Amino acid sequence: MCFFKDSNGDHYVAVRWLQEVPGVIIDPTTRLAPLTMSPPASTDSYSVLPSNAIQNGAVVLSAEGKLYPLMSPREDQMYRMSNYTNKGPNCLTYTRR
Repeated sequence: MCFFKDSNGDHYVAVRWLQEVPGVIIDPTTRLAPLTMSPPASTDSYSVLPSNAIQNGAVVLSAEGKLYPLMSPREDQMYRMSNYTNKGPNCLTYTRR
């Protein structure tokens, strides 16, 4: 992530996106959603946005070569409820608490 200002005084942020680990919605050990960095050589991995586009954020922890966002309970529930396309052998299904 990089913040910068143009010659008009407008502020922007450049980001490299994270992507889901194929086939894993929730890591069975950490109970968190594992992510990886998007491919560095792909232009689709990056975006430049006005800085006021940032509405919220997550703390991202790195452990054993994986990245885990710590989401609020509401964000975690929404992620689990809406993520049915990332299927695979290590996929845990969402159950309401």
